[in-house]
Amino acid sequence: MPDHVGPDPGQVVSEVHADQRALRDLAADGVGAGLWPRPVGYATRVQRFPFRFAPAYRLPALLFGVTPGTARVEVDDTELRARFGPWSLRTPLTNVASVERTGGFQFLKTAGPAHLSFADHGVTFATNGDDAVCVCFHEPVRVLDPTGRLRHPGATFTVADPPALLAALEDLEER
Repeated sequence: MPDHVGPDPGQVVSEVHADQRALRDLAADGVGAGLWPRPVGYATRVQRFPFRFAPAYRLPALLFGVTPGTARVEVDDTELRARFGPWSLRTPLTNVASVERTGGFQFLKTAGPAHLSFADHGVTFATNGDDAVCVCFHEPVRVLDPTGRLRHPGATFTVADPPALLAALEDLEER
């Protein structure tokens, strides 16, 4: 055993982790104070939007692994991310072209897994048929097809608070 490791090897690991945390905190303080540019992918604020599950949608969603723990939309300073059971969407905020409120979906067309719209090739993550946010993209995104050949020009999310998601995305459009 090297002599720089004391009687408790875990102590050295703890000290290393403490030093890493201190360095990370110092870097965050410097970025926050404007001392140097924000690193790519560094988010200061993440807004999370859970989905609202209507009772009739719970069982069909569960059959596909969509639960309150696996369904959410997140918006930070650089990205829009969504998870819907095994399906996920990730795109830069610069790819968001427009957002609008929508709803009134038919149960059979939206319950259960992520759905493809045959009309416009958009993807729908729905846990209720009443109220949603539709996001259109400049460049279509990959969700349903792992090969990437099928891409979606828009996505619809039935989050619990559609006005808050709209506001978060519209605020970013104004910047």
